Amino acid sequence: MGITRSASTGVCAMYLALAGCGGAEELPEPIVIAPEPSVAAHPRGQIFENPLEVKLSTDLPGDIFYTLDGSDPRGPKGKLYAGEITIDSPAKLSFAALSHQGRWSDLEAEFYEHPEEAYRILPQARNLRVSDDNIYFFAEREGQIMQRTITIRSVGLQHIYVEDIYAATYAQRGTPAGQVVFYVVEQPSARFLAPGESMTFTVRYYATKILRRGALVIKTDASNGQDGYYLVDLAGRIHLF
Repeated sequence: MGITRSASTGVCAMYLALAGCGGAEELPEPIVIAPEPSVAAHPRGQIFENPLEVKLSTDLPGDIFYTLDGSDPRGPKGKLYAGEITIDSPAKLSFAALSHQGRWSDLEAEFYEHPEEAYRILPQARNLRVSDDNIYFFAEREGQIMQRTITIRSVGLQHIYVEDIYAATYAQRGTPAGQVVFYVVEQPSARFLAPGESMTFTVRYYATKILRRGALVIKTDASNGQDGYYLVDLAGRIHLF
């Protein structure tokens, strides 16, 4: 048995050489295995204040199908993607690509939430306290990088696991899509906290002329199941003297 790959198409062909009567080999019969496409959304899911224009792309020729209610786009609710999708209200964008060779990509999903919706639906962490509930950065010039060290502490009776820490920048009209303004650096290597233990990490701000807002999101799990989320308001701009 052998496998060959076409350099031009990336398509694999698998064949089995069988010995016929008299020792002569039969011609291999290739079985074509089409590659699986991948698909992505730009910008990715985020908390937003103004409408977003979301583009979908795939790495192989084919079609993309999507829904905005989280249902499977490969089913009857799937809409054929024909251009930018306007997101002006909270949505779960589900999407998948179907190549011209008949293969589906993995099903992908991105969440787009208004700030008030995001705060309302996230369960609040009960076993965690953070040194700052609000973080404001005031820079002297555009492009200046500022940072703040954050301490988080376990206050419950259970061990907790800090599953994820990230900074989300709210989308605003007139700013580049996907512009990173707030981001987390120096994340803790150890993520388990016993009752009373604490850990630190750093949040950085890349200064912009206009006021930018976002949220620091800390997701935790307790030993008996999901704990919840702790959100810290972020804001930054160039200081106006």
